[in-house]
Amino acid sequence: MLLTEEKCDIEKLKLLGSEVEMKDLGATMKILGMEIFRDREKKLFLSQQAYINEVLTRFMMSSD
Repeated sequence: MLLTEEKCDIEKLKLLGSEVEMKDLGATMKILGMEIFRDREKKLFLSQQAYINEVLTRFMMSSD
């Protein structure tokens, strides 16, 4: 996963792809079980809502 403010940095890394095997999988939506959200100001937010719901269900504390 690559995070950068400069688009040219991404282009430089794409050139590296000719030397090592790499895949561009697009924008990351989830990592280590956390959802990643990006707002219009390019700020990143991590959410553990799915994990919280799983724990609540496991201990029979969910509203479902």
